[in-house]
Amino acid sequence: MSSAAPPGPAPLVSILIPVYNREREIEETIRSALAQTVRDIEVVVVDNASTDGTWAICQRLAAEDGRLRLFRNDANIGPVNNWRRCVAEARAPVSKILFSDDRLEPAYLERTLPRLQGRVAFVFTPAKLVDEAGASHGVIHQYFVDTFPSDTFVFEYLSNFGGLPVSPCAALFRTADLRDGIVSDLGPGPGGSSAADFEAHGAGPDCLIYLIAASRYPYVAYVGEPLVTFRRGGITSDLVASGRFFTCYHHALMWFMKSPMAPPPARLAAAALWRQEVRNARRVIPYEDHLRAYGVEP
Repeated sequence: MSSAAPPGPAPLVSILIPVYNREREIEETIRSALAQTVRDIEVVVVDNASTDGTWAICQRLAAEDGRLRLFRNDANIGPVNNWRRCVAEARAPVSKILFSDDRLEPAYLERTLPRLQGRVAFVFTPAKLVDEAGASHGVIHQYFVDTFPSDTFVFEYLSNFGGLPVSPCAALFRTADLRDGIVSDLGPGPGGSSAADFEAHGAGPDCLIYLIAASRYPYVAYVGEPLVTFRRGGITSDLVASGRFFTCYHHALMWFMKSPMAPPPARLAAAALWRQEVRNARRVIPYEDHLRAYGVEP
């Protein structure tokens, strides 16, 4: 089931909302997407065969705003395959995933879209963290400089996993990179984790979206304002409690490190040194100059 694409040129940005049984949260999420100060957007919602009132709410909202495009799977295809369906329906060259219990600040695209230029892989922001009742639990994903080498991002991800974004909702990507970055067939891993595990919950594929995009460009960009809100709980809490959460992420990170996409050890070492020098100097040191100083080709 789907809504036809409206006539005319493609929008600037596609905001992609995969949803399953979120009748309490989905209206707030969709309205936060439609409220962007950048108006030339589409909001693509793919309902994964919800059994509650989610679909009816989406239909009501689509009648109010023609930028909202609705699709519904005949059967539940799992969360990761539903991310893929969302990306397949995107018409814009730039996209972001917004999970169905999260929300955006109105200026999210206004602040991030201009930064997704040239040699920048993606733009990410900190996130406000709330619990299921809406109570604040602080801000996560805070970083130290607004544009920095992808090598440093990868180094930070591999060495300090908890300090960088996992949820793709924190970032704005080129649609092609988002499409190519949703990978779940990672082969056998520690603890017996498998493609079926990854497709069932997305823990692992979510971080690979970032790492695969970072491998394609020399820089990533950061806007230091918390312009997205994440809601804690649900499947992530269940995974953490079971111990599967860290097993699955370990598998994904090891898969990336063994792949041709990962920077070689000399680049990762230089990236770590660059990070430390920038922090000590309290100013940005050109990364290409830094690499040459350490005998690494830019």
